[in-house]
Amino acid sequence: MELRVTELNKNIKGKAILEDISLNFKPNKIYGIVGDNGAGKTTFFRTILGLTKYSGQFNIDGAEEKDHRTDDFFKHVGVVMPFPENYEKFTIQEIFEEHLFYMGIPEINNISKFISRVGLNTHTNTKISDLSLGMKQKLNIAIALSHSPDLLLLDEPFNGLDRTGIYNLKGIMKDFKENNKIVIISSHSFRELEDIIDEVIALEDGKIIGLEDVSLFHQKGINSLEEYVEMMKGRDKNDK
Repeated sequence: MELRVTELNKNIKGKAILEDISLNFKPNKIYGIVGDNGAGKTTFFRTILGLTKYSGQFNIDGAEEKDHRTDDFFKHVGVVMPFPENYEKFTIQEIFEEHLFYMGIPEINNISKFISRVGLNTHTNTKISDLSLGMKQKLNIAIALSHSPDLLLLDEPFNGLDRTGIYNLKGIMKDFKENNKIVIISSHSFRELEDIIDEVIALEDGKIIGLEDVSLFHQKGINSLEEYVEMMKGRDKNDK
């Protein structure tokens, strides 16, 4: 799967939330989206998933998609975002069964193999409301991977994870990439991102202020992801 976004715009009450976003996401890469709160990171994910109205164009594998949020599209996408509040009453088993049913996957008896893969060691009859933030995040990751997607969208996935959980998630992302798939991740944690992503996309006030291959940082005299982002912010202010 390749995903191309062209002139994506999102406005709320006359305010630009996303402005002229054009990006091309290719397999075998991990893309990091960074920016302050309100920069547009989560809104960008929501437009990909069709959870909010927008103007612009999406192309998937070279074909223009007027409405790409079909059942077939979702079978190729794994998503890590916060659980809706109404999920709290369900058990791990019930959440998995609902997800796999929606994806058209025959019932899998050994759900524990999915949750153990992400280091979540708890009974499948445990309710979501009884899980800590870190445990919910691990469950989210396990569900996102369970149907073998081609595109993985991770919105602040390090939240609540301990060092072991972060290490495991990075390993999962590397494996995903090496299987010729796409990872798009947003995070406030530059330290966690800079040793895992291939390209950085810096957003500010809904606009792209920086797009760079991380492997070129040293060549360009850039010492860290944080330094790059601050440099792009400075350039953007000077251009205004």
